[in-house]
Amino acid sequence: MSTADPRRDGAEIRDPGSAQEASVSGSSVSGARTHLESRGKASRSAVLQERNVRRPARLGPPFRPQESGAPAASDGPASSDGSAAVPDPGFKTAEKRFRRFGLIQWLLLLLQLVLMGLLVFALFRLRRSGEPAPLEIRYLVPGQEDLVETVTWGDPVLLHDPVELDGYTFLFWADEEGNPETRSSFPLYRSRYYTARYAVQLETGEHVPYLSLDKNGIVDIDAPVTVREGVLALYRLLNTDLVGEGRFEDVPEKDPCYLAAATLKSLGILQGERLYPDERLTRTDLLRMFCSFYPESTEPASFSDLSPEDTVYPVFRTAAARGWIESGPDIPADPDGSFTKGDFARTVNRILGRPTLQRPSEAEVGTLLDVPASHPYYDDVIEAVIPHDWELTDGCEVWSASTPLPVHAPGTFFVGSRMHIIGEDGRAVADRSVEGRYFNRSGELSTRDAELDRLLWDFMDDWVVPARMTQDEMLPILYKAVWSSFKPTSGYVYPLDSTDWLIPEAKRTLTEGSASSYGYAAVFYELCYLIDVPDARPVSGMIYGTQTDFRTPEGKRIETPSNYMPHGWVEILYNGISYIFDPDSDARSYGQNMMFHKNEPIRWQAGYRTW
Repeated sequence: MSTADPRRDGAEIRDPGSAQEASVSGSSVSGARTHLESRGKASRSAVLQERNVRRPARLGPPFRPQESGAPAASDGPASSDGSAAVPDPGFKTAEKRFRRFGLIQWLLLLLQLVLMGLLVFALFRLRRSGEPAPLEIRYLVPGQEDLVETVTWGDPVLLHDPVELDGYTFLFWADEEGNPETRSSFPLYRSRYYTARYAVQLETGEHVPYLSLDKNGIVDIDAPVTVREGVLALYRLLNTDLVGEGRFEDVPEKDPCYLAAATLKSLGILQGERLYPDERLTRTDLLRMFCSFYPESTEPASFSDLSPEDTVYPVFRTAAARGWIESGPDIPADPDGSFTKGDFARTVNRILGRPTLQRPSEAEVGTLLDVPASHPYYDDVIEAVIPHDWELTDGCEVWSASTPLPVHAPGTFFVGSRMHIIGEDGRAVADRSVEGRYFNRSGELSTRDAELDRLLWDFMDDWVVPARMTQDEMLPILYKAVWSSFKPTSGYVYPLDSTDWLIPEAKRTLTEGSASSYGYAAVFYELCYLIDVPDARPVSGMIYGTQTDFRTPEGKRIETPSNYMPHGWVEILYNGISYIFDPDSDARSYGQNMMFHKNEPIRWQAGYRTW
């Protein structure tokens, strides 16, 4: 076997000894080089760390185009021996994190754009496609099949026309929550349903009576209407046989308005736990009850004492729109005001739409005791209290049949403290005088001063009941009422035999609560007049007293004989003898003088003189 020639493989043959020396020498050189390289690396690492602290690591070297034939760029600077340097670990980590984070952001943004595009496309196809999404609007009508309309999503719809029911008035369409739908047109984005709301109709065709006379046949035209009377009147006008089950704590079953109040509460016209039937009926109460039978109006109205922000404004706005009341910037609504019987009849007739009345004959009406034919509310009252059939002729209501009131015999009668008289023709006397007594347009015996009349009637109401008492019973009661009700004081005096002091002194006494002798005499005389005491007369004369400076309201001095002073009293003629009634004397003696119905001896003892 031949031995291979080392030279054939290109190996260099050296001397073993030289190789050993070279090995030793190379080992030393190699160790020194390794030590220097380690120190260099440590130094570079410290420099890089210091750079990282001073400023953030660069993300990479700037891009430079590679020249043709040039060596490929390495990831780091070349080492001294030509090999690529190891890159900084911090630099590489930041670069990878940035690249990974930027990629995720771009992916999320792309995903959002895709989803938005899909959504827009879906909405566009849904809105513009040939098969739009159908929605349903349903109208519920009591006693009838539902009315159903199919509409397209987002399209505007018109609210269905009112559906009429016999005996009922359509009010509004109510939404799912029961609130009135006030919009006539609106876009639809979901299926909905509405319920028709109705109110029982009022009886407007048949002219049924709704006001009642008292047991004596009296309307009491100027008295305020109570809640009880208003509820009863409205119940009589209902076009229904419904018997309600509503209850009020202050309306027992024996109350005349029990059934009416229960029915109106069941219909939703009355609410609450208490009715307060004896309270006066306000304008708001009446209009609110009647507005329950008709749709609410949105037409604006103006009033001098009511603004659109007030809670009762919709009631008065509806009443004005329907012509029940007047409106205007100078016209008050008077929401808390009350109704007299005459006001009530006129307003309700207007609400019911009853036409202008062609006045019927006396035989068709009978006798209205306290409402004469000359009274401004006469037509309204007979329309409200007398049952009748009617026809429309030339725009006027003409009675074809009626149930007249009884015809009363001539004579006097009282309504409260107010005296009336029936003439020989069977009709109430009004706005004229009969045997020296004046009867106003309401047929009431009057002093011709409306303010004084009211003051005197209020005073009498506290002391006597004329309809159940005679004149002889009332006279001593009223005399004592006069002298005990006012404080005696001094005042003006008047010429002898004058009477122009009666009305001003009576009004001053009743309003101020104090009286001179003329004030006492004036009030007592006017009371005698209103209860129809015959042959009563006021006296301005003199009695015994200390002389002082007496003057009239105009400042004129009144001269009297020595030891006399001016004085006022009342005299009433009985069997040809004039008797003295001096309430001022009893007021100053607390009734000890007993100057009621005194005869002639007292005239001379006290010095009553008229000259």
